[in-house]
Amino acid sequence: MTARTGKGRGGRIEGRVINMCPTKIPFPGGATFVNEGLARFAMDGRQGFGIAESWRNVPE
Repeated sequence: MTARTGKGRGGRIEGRVINMCPTKIPFPGGATFVNEGLARFAMDGRQGFGIAESWRNVPE
């Protein structure tokens, strides 16, 4: 992705998911599917780790 700081400096952030944990959260009338993954991010030669997450709500 590309990003811009509050001071206007731009940059490109690259991410790669290392592993994924799918989860189903049931609720009355449906469920929410959550995929959480440990991800490695890189920008300007620096590297960090974090969580990449996606949610999908599915009604019955």
